[in-house]
Amino acid sequence: SGVFSDLNDLVRLDLTDNSLSSLPEGLFAGLSSLEDLRLGENSLVSLPEGLFSDLSSLKDLSLYHNSLVALPEGLFRGLNSLERLRLYNNFLATIPQPIFKGLGNLRRLYLNDNSLVSLPRGIFEDLIYLERLWIFSNSLNSLPERVFAGLSNLQLLLLSNNQLFLLSEDVFSGLSALDELSLYSNQLTVLPKQIFSDLSKLRDLSLHNNALSELPGGIFSGMSQLEELDLSSNALSSLPENIFCGLSTLRGLLLWGNGLEQLPEGIFGGLHSLQDLDLSHNSLSSLPEGIFRGLYSVRRLRLVENRLTELPGGIFDDMLDSLGLEIDGNFLIAPIPGLSVAPHLKATLSFGLAEQRVATGTTVKVPVTLSQALPVATRVPFTVGFSGTKGDLTNLTPIPHSGLLFLAGETRGEISFSVPKSADAQRERRVMLGLGKSSEIGLRPSDGRGPDAPHLKTGNLLLRLKEGATHTVTVFDAEPSDREPYCLSLWEGAPCSTTASLPHVLAGVLGENVATTEVVITHRDPAAADCQVAVLFHRGTSPAPAVEFNGRFPDRNLLRTTVPRGGATILTLASPNAGQLTTGAVYVFARSPCMADSFRVQGRVLLENRSDGSIEELFPIAGQSQSDWLGHGDCRVLTGMFGSGRNLEIASVTAEPGMAAPPGTRLLFKTFDLKGGFIGRLSGLEVSGVHQALPPWKFDQPTTLQMCLDVPGNIDFQLAVTAMGTAASGAKVQYWTEPFISDPEPEEAESGP
Repeated sequence: SGVFSDLNDLVRLDLTDNSLSSLPEGLFAGLSSLEDLRLGENSLVSLPEGLFSDLSSLKDLSLYHNSLVALPEGLFRGLNSLERLRLYNNFLATIPQPIFKGLGNLRRLYLNDNSLVSLPRGIFEDLIYLERLWIFSNSLNSLPERVFAGLSNLQLLLLSNNQLFLLSEDVFSGLSALDELSLYSNQLTVLPKQIFSDLSKLRDLSLHNNALSELPGGIFSGMSQLEELDLSSNALSSLPENIFCGLSTLRGLLLWGNGLEQLPEGIFGGLHSLQDLDLSHNSLSSLPEGIFRGLYSVRRLRLVENRLTELPGGIFDDMLDSLGLEIDGNFLIAPIPGLSVAPHLKATLSFGLAEQRVATGTTVKVPVTLSQALPVATRVPFTVGFSGTKGDLTNLTPIPHSGLLFLAGETRGEISFSVPKSADAQRERRVMLGLGKSSEIGLRPSDGRGPDAPHLKTGNLLLRLKEGATHTVTVFDAEPSDREPYCLSLWEGAPCSTTASLPHVLAGVLGENVATTEVVITHRDPAAADCQVAVLFHRGTSPAPAVEFNGRFPDRNLLRTTVPRGGATILTLASPNAGQLTTGAVYVFARSPCMADSFRVQGRVLLENRSDGSIEELFPIAGQSQSDWLGHGDCRVLTGMFGSGRNLEIASVTAEPGMAAPPGTRLLFKTFDLKGGFIGRLSGLEVSGVHQALPPWKFDQPTTLQMCLDVPGNIDFQLAVTAMGTAASGAKVQYWTEPFISDPEPEEAESGP
């Protein structure tokens, strides 16, 4: 005792990490000038009550990392100058109520990492200047009412990693200066509506990792300075629409890891300062179109690990200028993606065909496809090159460096040009088109207006371009009569073109219903004249039974009609045989000067219930152009909601009416998962010259299907193929053309699912 008594002017004494297990009561007698005493990282189990009685100048006392299990209630009596008290990492289960009495200058109090199960009422009432209070990582399951009353200068309160399951409405009453409140990793299931009503200056609130199943509307009202709100890892399945009303300064909102199934459209209204929004790891199956309207400052948005199957067009429009900017205060080394969505919501960009052959003087149309619709517009620049003697292209649309523009919701675009005859040109020339690099592709607001998003990476919505994303056009000299002989026969040799095909239509009895097919031919060029068209119902090489076109029976099932300028013609195909279902294909031909690209052809199969007369759509039919037809070695990709028993049906008909398929012609099918991994093969289909359909396939997992045509010894034969998912099967089908490149198949994967 008294070992330091002669050191009257000692200001700092450090006894840290000395394996001290006890201290005598008068050890610090006479140290009236001592300001900093460090006793941390020892083995102290208890302390005598008068140990610090002479330390009237002490400002900083460290007792952390010891083995203290209890404290005498007068241990800190007389320490009127004390500003910092560190008691963390001990074994304290209780604290006497008067232990902090008289510590009116205390600014920081560390009680974290102990074994506290409760706090006495009024324990902090003398700590009027306390600014920071750490009580996290204890075993508290409740707090006394108004336990923090009087702490009007408190700025930081950390109560995380306890066992709190219920809090009173006035538990935080009086904390008018509080800046940060942490309640994460507790067991809270409900919160009173007014629990945060006094926290008008709060900027950071964490409720992460609790068990909250609901939040009362208006619980955050009045928190006009709140900047960070963490509600992640709870059990919230829904939120009131006005829950975030008034939080105009909020910058970060974390809602990941809940069970959110839906969100009101206006839930984020007014959050003009929001930079970071995390909705990942929930159960959201859809999002309202305007849910992010007005969020002009959002720099990071996470939507991964939900049940979303699509994103509404325009949903990101208001945040495209800011998405991808670095978040203020983010000190992470790894960059954070501006937009995170599941891979199945991203699109792959490719040419619709790997190659095509055309005659000089004709308009070349090169389809470019997105594997699925995106909620933003996509600008895709491309390159044009030549093999052999360079020939001038005319009417090239669009301009290569400006690029092809897909508006939101569009999956198909087109590059078009003409190759005129040239005396200097070789007999056969090649034009090579290449899609721009990912870094050159731009994302824009859904209507395509305005500049590209300045910070958002293309990879946030587009998957990596497949290698070999090129298209080759072989141009050769040929007379028009060498092409389209059937089309030319319709108007006695007058120039014409095949506009579109609908490869699978139904008419007649189908169970308890009567099927009809509605065909809509839309004249898309309002500046052009009225156009003559011919509509043919056929079944390949098989004679087609007579069908009605709007109640008429045209000769050879060939109807000639006129489509008015800028208008549309609607035809309904029905079967006159009341007891028979008729299947086949519809082809539409246009007479010059009208061209194939002047029209849009669509169809849908309708079912009328014979009992009550109700009508429903069985499936829609997208019109196919010549570029959609399969020739030898051509492949198509089908994707959609295949899995969980959903099924798919394939139908085909020869591209040229009356054409026969060479013997051995087959459609070959392979299945892949949504990441491109090979699953297996399906049984191939032997192709005949007649209209035919495969019965539905059922898939037990999300699947992408590749379909290729093999024509032995004949490269001129073409097949029109369509894929159908019906309302009854629950399948949605997306269908496009692209060179399909996959990893090598396992040898043992010969059998199909």
